[in-house]
Amino acid sequence: MIKLLFYILFSFLTLNANVLCLDDTIQKINTINYQITVEDKEHNLSSENILKGEFQNFSTKATIGYSHSFFWTKTTIKNNSLKTTQYIFRNLRAGVDKIDVFIYDENKLLKTEYLGDKRGQKDREILSAKSAFLFHIQPNQQLTIITKYSSLGSLDLFWEILQLDRYSYMNGIDNILFGLFGGFIFLLILYNLMLFFTLKEKLFLFYTLQIFFIWWFIYAISGLFYFLDLELNLDFLTATTWLAPILMMFFSMLFIIEFFKLYQRNKTLYYLLLLFSALAVVFFLLFFYGYFFDETIFIDYSFIYLNISFLSYIFIFITSIWGMYKKIDGAVYIAIGEIIYLLSVIFITVMLKGETIFTNYSYFIMPIAVILQMLFYSFALSKKIKKMKNDFENTKLLLIQNQHYIEYGKMAGNISHQWKQPLSNLSSQIMYLSMLKTLNQEDKIKDEFLAMVPQLNYTIELMANTITLFNNTYQHSFDTTTINIKNTIEQLIHLYNYKIVLNNISVQVESLDNTLEIATHKDSFLQIFIILLDNSIDQFEKLKHQNSEINIQIIPRDDFVEIVFQDNAGGIKLPLTEIFKPHITSKEGKSGIGLHILETILHEKLYGQIEVKSIENRAIFTIFIPKIIKK
Repeated sequence: MIKLLFYILFSFLTLNANVLCLDDTIQKINTINYQITVEDKEHNLSSENILKGEFQNFSTKATIGYSHSFFWTKTTIKNNSLKTTQYIFRNLRAGVDKIDVFIYDENKLLKTEYLGDKRGQKDREILSAKSAFLFHIQPNQQLTIITKYSSLGSLDLFWEILQLDRYSYMNGIDNILFGLFGGFIFLLILYNLMLFFTLKEKLFLFYTLQIFFIWWFIYAISGLFYFLDLELNLDFLTATTWLAPILMMFFSMLFIIEFFKLYQRNKTLYYLLLLFSALAVVFFLLFFYGYFFDETIFIDYSFIYLNISFLSYIFIFITSIWGMYKKIDGAVYIAIGEIIYLLSVIFITVMLKGETIFTNYSYFIMPIAVILQMLFYSFALSKKIKKMKNDFENTKLLLIQNQHYIEYGKMAGNISHQWKQPLSNLSSQIMYLSMLKTLNQEDKIKDEFLAMVPQLNYTIELMANTITLFNNTYQHSFDTTTINIKNTIEQLIHLYNYKIVLNNISVQVESLDNTLEIATHKDSFLQIFIILLDNSIDQFEKLKHQNSEINIQIIPRDDFVEIVFQDNAGGIKLPLTEIFKPHITSKEGKSGIGLHILETILHEKLYGQIEVKSIENRAIFTIFIPKIIKK
């Protein structure tokens, strides 16, 4: 009796329900106010049951959160037009697993459509990012559309009805906008990957991965991957709509930790964000297992994940505020980016809980927020890159200065060796005079002393000349100085005289123009040839062979000077493309920094270039230096 009364009540309501009337003036309309909704918790209803009203409860609810139930809708439409019209039915929410559509003319089933992201496209009339189907309705014809929804995610239980021209226009706009978004993200990923491989900073890798998973999530949840028909496994594609945002959250945490160097500056925030990173890993594994083995996990834990995700971005925002308080470069841009992204996360969270009606423009909220966030993050990273560049320049300058001092120290050692013999002569002569005094031969002291004076003067003059040459060679100046190339190199070689003689090295300096001068930075010029001479002499000391040669040729060109430095100390054993890189050396116990500094000084101080060859046992360095450089 109760069942009969319910059936009569349902029949009365459906007979008096609004029929959605279509005509030529309607370009777009949705079915929210013209449908009933039935929840099928036991999964035992059919389209025939819905058509005849054989169910217990119905409502007009249009949006549903996470649920294991099936949901049915029933909508009646009528064509008030005088001609047969084509319409597109489109569900606005992409990512729905399965949608079955049954179209009845009175009690006769006219057409069945099987839609949803877990179904292939081969039987579809329309290839679209969202579930859509095409149907024709004749003048004054009345049809009943019954729909069955089955999905783990939230659902919009209504359809948008569009005329074909309107649908094509809107679908084209959607594709263009998402294409622009994808292009922007691709360029951003490429740029930050280049920065990562160039600077070797984990920060840019974390940022790149964060961007990648944001992009993947947006393209997956908006149905773009399905539309592109990339022949990806549909179960995998659906799973990524759950898993990609978790990975996005994970790399966001790591990015913020690395950006602010929290492990050095704030242990509390560091361990807190590390905790959220660990929770992201836990939820990734949990949802992965749940999707493929136990779907009830999504219902039990999805809200917990959404809340934890929201909290994690709150703490990222708090971290950026702390960074602003500590006056860390770029913190203000991180804060602005997080505010924008948080607003989009709030919107997505409300949407996924089924507490708001979805619109065609809802999918653009997060892409717009992501673009704005990435722009502000890029501003923050530009600040970081600028600081890194300044730090690098300071470190490089300090390295060059330290190398300069090392070379000066080596040169002082060379001078001390050159002084040993003159000092030994002076010491012998003084001891001889002291011995005469001890033997009470004062009358002989005067004669011997007078005889020694020329030799003493020569010895002292030799030592003084060595010091004068050292001082003249190493007069430190940041200004551009005019120097005679051949004389300057020969003076430098003279300071190596002790090592050159000791290792039996023949050194020749040849110039096509002995008066050739250039306006350059003398200190930088000298340091280049100090490094080359040190390398050659060190190699000769190691080899200890005869006929050791260093040959330097000076060749004037139009606007520059070509200087060829070569030796026969065994050639270069390393790949020629590697020798100017820092810490690359074939010499045991050496730092491998010399040639790197040489190239840096030559490029940045003298605005010159260098080429290198290795032919048999000879190393040949060809240096090109402008005749005049700006101060």
